[in-house]
Amino acid sequence: MTSSQQPPDNQHDSPQNDSPMDSFDLIHPVAIDLESIAAGAAQRSHLIDLSPLSLIRVSGDDAQSFLQGQFSNDINMLDKNHCQLHAYCNPKGRTLAIIRLVRKDQGFWMIVPKDISESLIARLKMFVLRAKVDIQLDDEYTLLGTAGEARHDEFGGVSYRVDSVVARHLIIAPSKNIAAHAHGSPLHHCDLWRWLDIRSGIPQVYAQTAGAFIPQTINLELVDGVSFSKGCFPGQEIVARIKYLGKPKQRLVIAKVESSHDIAPGDEIYSAAQSGQKSGLVVDAVKTGNSQFQLSAMVPATMVESGDLMLGSAAGPKLQRIGLPYDINLEQ
Repeated sequence: MTSSQQPPDNQHDSPQNDSPMDSFDLIHPVAIDLESIAAGAAQRSHLIDLSPLSLIRVSGDDAQSFLQGQFSNDINMLDKNHCQLHAYCNPKGRTLAIIRLVRKDQGFWMIVPKDISESLIARLKMFVLRAKVDIQLDDEYTLLGTAGEARHDEFGGVSYRVDSVVARHLIIAPSKNIAAHAHGSPLHHCDLWRWLDIRSGIPQVYAQTAGAFIPQTINLELVDGVSFSKGCFPGQEIVARIKYLGKPKQRLVIAKVESSHDIAPGDEIYSAAQSGQKSGLVVDAVKTGNSQFQLSAMVPATMVESGDLMLGSAAGPKLQRIGLPYDINLEQ
């Protein structure tokens, strides 16, 4: 793999100096037993560092109507206690960003990977025109994640439930509160959050995969990220045509693989069934042990259940599928 295929630095770095996160005791990924944490989430809640994600504030009288016309899900169905998945697509139906959206007073917060936040803000601002909408990075608040049922009210923030195979919440709190109340508390690396997304069959888009996927090819409609009744949004015609007049040619799977190299979003997947040709792309990946990885990948729909899939080349390590937490109807 070339260096250009590696994850962006900010996807794996520790929090920067002078960050509210400096008040925590960060638990590095190599010290995280992901399976044990997931199994014990009902008894204990784990705080997770989400500093590789950006918090973007959308405010103004027209904020809701503007976002309703840009994103794939129905914002009118979003309540104040949950977060909602969305795709932001180009006119060809290609996904430029996957967004978690939550309500903030009369406006919203968008949560996306940092490496696409600036381009997302710039593109959205192109379409504001005369609408009363303001879109800005929000540095006054800090984003944390939790895995487990227990609440964390000590930060004086707002908690939003995240649909997942394990109970999860997003906590958004004033940055000064985070620093004041952390007191060396254990904080898990962001890879725990990414792994829970992978095991939940929830896709993500990073800078190196922006524009690579149509929502259905990464199962976004199967995790309630697309509304087919809300009305128009960029790329809606393509997305609707696949649903009503065809079926996706690719789908998302999750798998484990052994590799001596790091694995990054956008790395290529090959298959013997297609004469050793490129067949798909890694959507996200997390290291789970010594040379052990778990990943999500877009692959041919005909290979969701069977057929050899290899990482990096036709002679690369073979993926071992892990069952998705939801069903895929390959006839639709």
